[in-house]
Amino acid sequence: MSDSLPDGDSPALAVVELSSIARAFLVADAMIKRAPALLWRTHTISPGHFLIFLTGGVAEVDESCRAGLLDAAPHIVDHVFLPRPEPQILAFMRKPAEGALIDALGIIETRNCVAAIRGADAALKVAAVTLVHLHLGQGIGGKGVFAFTGELPDVQAALEEGVYAAREELVLAREEIPAPHGGMTLSMLGLGSRSPDY
Repeated sequence: MSDSLPDGDSPALAVVELSSIARAFLVADAMIKRAPALLWRTHTISPGHFLIFLTGGVAEVDESCRAGLLDAAPHIVDHVFLPRPEPQILAFMRKPAEGALIDALGIIETRNCVAAIRGADAALKVAAVTLVHLHLGQGIGGKGVFAFTGELPDVQAALEEGVYAAREELVLAREEIPAPHGGMTLSMLGLGSRSPDY
């Protein structure tokens, strides 16, 4: 595993969430044997699930992901393949946002981690919003939460698209704060942070 990313501004990203930790090792092995994708990160999350992150060229990540999914059934919780992920997602996983100004704020909470990644990717692509929080699984019962800030119409559009892409049945909550109190900062809200095990 590595924090470095392949050359290119926007490498493909695949994330697979499994309910079996033991099977996850077999799946990760199958993925990296199939094509030259990079096994970027892996880690366990509550409630005993396992996340596998792959990056690299579009064709390689797609082929690796497909190979892994064949071995993953029936332990797949969810998965996503993003041929061109929103760059803010990968950048945030390397270094969280700091000191972003809050205008309107949107928050989406999902039942699993992959739904949050899928929703965040779509939300960030549809409107001029900035990702200020992404938390996947650890310490929150396996859920995913992401938050973004921007002008109110952009936040509203991002909320709609984020919920749709995450799949509405996997969304636990969505909140919109049109004008947060001026005294609130990202750190006071617990934002501008990421899961501790990235």
